[in-house]
Amino acid sequence: MTSLRGCITARKRKQRVDFRRLWRWERQSKAPLIKDEWPHVAKLILEFEYQHALLFVPNPDAKTIELTPNEQAFFDYGCPLDCFQGEFELTNAVYSMIKSGEVERSGELVCHGERMGSGGPINCGLIMTYKVKVEYKTDT
Repeated sequence: MTSLRGCITARKRKQRVDFRRLWRWERQSKAPLIKDEWPHVAKLILEFEYQHALLFVPNPDAKTIELTPNEQAFFDYGCPLDCFQGEFELTNAVYSMIKSGEVERSGELVCHGERMGSGGPINCGLIMTYKVKVEYKTDT
């Protein structure tokens, strides 16, 4: 087996193993529950929209994820185009906004994974526009 930029190519199968995806699954399984990490959070709402600079690449559908206190505090999402080592990491944004008491934050992230093009590997470049909303528990 030979190693090439974070992947292993098996000689017989010619498959590439995406170690970032495996590492993401491992980290997700160890992530704390939202209620344990932030007892004062009632709900997290994450909204994603995608666009690609290249016109011939179809844009994935928009997505909304609602997380309750009994779900894991894990905010690393794989690229919906299923590119090699593509991901959108929102952990720092979510943690910092909850720490500062913000109720909404938005921004953009770019996928730096790679896909196979007709001439070989090309950068993915998918842009994710995100909005994170936090609903805090009210003291009653």
